[in-house]
Amino acid sequence: MPLVRLLVLVVALAAVPAAAQRWREEHTRTFSERLLDAHNAERTRLGLPLLRWSDRLAGQAQAWADHQAYHGLYEHAEERHGAGENLWMGWTGTATPEQMIQAFIDERAYFRPGRFPDVSTTGDWHHVGHYTQLIWPDTEELGCAMAQGRGSEYLVCRYYPAGNVMTKRVP
Repeated sequence: MPLVRLLVLVVALAAVPAAAQRWREEHTRTFSERLLDAHNAERTRLGLPLLRWSDRLAGQAQAWADHQAYHGLYEHAEERHGAGENLWMGWTGTATPEQMIQAFIDERAYFRPGRFPDVSTTGDWHHVGHYTQLIWPDTEELGCAMAQGRGSEYLVCRYYPAGNVMTKRVP
């Protein structure tokens, strides 16, 4: 019986390093790296150029996220300096960065390639607008930021140059 306990202990301890490594990788990558990786995974799947992180865009996104969280708003900024914008809002602590971006990617279910705005199987481009911005072929830079307020998290992602341009082709 002591030999069985020892064997169980050895097997359990052997699994700990792998689990610890996964935890370290997930928790040592920065928030911005995780957001950028989530965007670029979808772009890679489609054969599109990877986005580069922009601290300038992230700063603009942070200012707007802070404004929304403070005022309890959920709306696009009027002035975006030529950048596109995706917004996500949810209860505090309920979503990972990857899940936030996956909400944009999930719009793929209604996407069809074509000339913007004729890119949705529903006939309404608003059903795929987050996704089309994420995969816009001319977009090169990304900057995102998050703020918390009133029990919610507000994620703002800015894209430069902006996507969702009328009559432009979306892959």
